[in-house]
Amino acid sequence: MRRGSQDSRYIRQLGGESKMKRKPLFLNVLFETLFFSITALLLSMSLSLAQASPALYSIRNDYIVVLKDDIEDPETVVAEMKKMFKIKCSLMYSHCLKGFSAIIPAPALAKIKSDPRIKYIEPDAIAYALVQTLPAGVNRIKATRNSAAMIDGSDERVDVDVAIIDTGIDLSHPDLNVVQNVSFVPRASSGNDDNGHGSHVAGIVGAIDDGVGVVGIAPGARLHAVKVLDRRGSGKISWIIAGIDWVTKHADEIEVANMSLGSIGYLQSLRDAIINSVNKGVVYVAAAGNEEDDVYGKDGIFGTEDDHVPAAYPEVAAISAMADFDGLPGGIGGTIGNESDDTLASFSNFSRSVVSDNPVTSPGAAIDFAAPGVDIYSSYKGGGYKTLSGTSMASPHGAGCVALYISQHGRAHNAAQVAAIRQALIDRAEPQTSWGPQDTKDPDPNHEGLVDAEAIDQPPLGPASLRLIMVKPEVALIGKGKTQAFVATGLYTDGSTREITASVVWSSSDPAVATIDSGGVASGLSEGVVQIRATLGEISSSPAFLTVSASLPWQSILITPATYSIRIGDSCQYKAIATYPDATSEDVTNLVIWSSSDPAVATIDSHGRALGTGFGTAIITARSGEIVSQEAELRVVRSRVGIILSDLFNLVRE
Repeated sequence: MRRGSQDSRYIRQLGGESKMKRKPLFLNVLFETLFFSITALLLSMSLSLAQASPALYSIRNDYIVVLKDDIEDPETVVAEMKKMFKIKCSLMYSHCLKGFSAIIPAPALAKIKSDPRIKYIEPDAIAYALVQTLPAGVNRIKATRNSAAMIDGSDERVDVDVAIIDTGIDLSHPDLNVVQNVSFVPRASSGNDDNGHGSHVAGIVGAIDDGVGVVGIAPGARLHAVKVLDRRGSGKISWIIAGIDWVTKHADEIEVANMSLGSIGYLQSLRDAIINSVNKGVVYVAAAGNEEDDVYGKDGIFGTEDDHVPAAYPEVAAISAMADFDGLPGGIGGTIGNESDDTLASFSNFSRSVVSDNPVTSPGAAIDFAAPGVDIYSSYKGGGYKTLSGTSMASPHGAGCVALYISQHGRAHNAAQVAAIRQALIDRAEPQTSWGPQDTKDPDPNHEGLVDAEAIDQPPLGPASLRLIMVKPEVALIGKGKTQAFVATGLYTDGSTREITASVVWSSSDPAVATIDSGGVASGLSEGVVQIRATLGEISSSPAFLTVSASLPWQSILITPATYSIRIGDSCQYKAIATYPDATSEDVTNLVIWSSSDPAVATIDSHGRALGTGFGTAIITARSGEIVSQEAELRVVRSRVGIILSDLFNLVRE
């Protein structure tokens, strides 16, 4: 009996049901090192899944260059830059982004940064795959009861197009309906799968219901093989963006894209590519990751260097993995290794918090829902079949359900409709309280439901209704006698947003400190801090915080450190101290607006945390209104490079 993987390129053998024997990693790591000409992160032979902690590593001299949005002819601009700066361009983007990837030596980088046509430059990085019998997962999410799936042993195909952004798909596999293929991996001329991961993912989404092999969630769906990972299951972020660009080009026919892959860090170019593709109506579904970690990383903060991407991006449906061994709820399917029936998989990433502007609302916070991801039997390369485990296997269960929903209720044409489709599946998911066990082993208090294919048959949930109110700014500071305008935005169940400032009821927690009128304009009356809320019916916003100072707030802002040096991929914390006219001071690090003069060298978030992104020097400043701090110099002195292990290994059960 074969057991599957926490899917990636390293395979480990299980000597029995629960005891693992490990194959040596050294040769694979050494080959990776030589292939990319980088210093590898060495893994000891005793390294366990829980001990491994991947980080974002750039590739020396490899960059993603994004042009400004108003560039009308990116091809001409790229040709001019190649000649002007004598650089070697690898890939060009014109649909999800305007830009290109290139090898740019340090002397040329300094020159190209000054070109006014460039929006930003970001170091390229490495990402990895997160690794007819009726599979238990198909039964468990009730796909057999979905009328659009039509799972009955006869070949009736779901009329939806799904892109598999992965290692490719076995183009001649008899169980897979592959209609297009493309490769962005050097020396791979087609989208044919030379790893097996992408074929396995594709089978979960749409293996044909013909009485042979396996059957997918959306049987016979038209599959588009987008090869962005090589035979080892690894690939550059620039390759992945090229795949997204191709999907965006074909957004008039492709409705869903599955990304069972990941990297670590906040990659603006990757997020921008996905945002623009979602704006075309493509629903992106991604594996949450297999690191037993928050999708926002150990700091729990979105937009920092330890994010698990693309799953952390609000525009993507992130899917966690659960274990199911009998295709039924109740928790009576027993235990295999570390996994118990009807519980969250021990390796799955999770979510303790979610950004306020997330376009959907899930009980799982930044996770949309869970899906089966342990011991999943599906198609494989070479016309074969294999059992694998990982959030890579959970994600295509979600993508298949999105395909079923679209086949019954229609596709999305913009970001709001993409969010509406995600919300519909979230709202129809089976709550964890119905899974069976009293303890579902979810490590956080946000308990996502299990995607429910049968519930997709239900008609749309009626007219859009308000489900969330957001108030901006979230933090403000004014002087006594001054005013501050607040804006309320409503987020609705169909994914749309509307400004509702004039429709809500505004309130201040302490009218003696500040009042707020019906138009959202607050007036400072005395020193203190108040909470500002907007309410409409039974829905109230999270509080915004307004501080009223006795006089015009700050005389000056001083930031520290004044000079600092870090390496690419490292971060440092800045602090902002405001001085008042009476010579008193206050830490205002979280109240100022931080900025970097060159995001291609260093970025800085709203909490004053800077991240080195490329060689060079960036000037860091903090601002509040018309008051600007002194300039602090941040030097990014050298790159720390290596490999990313998003899914660390494959598991095989004999």
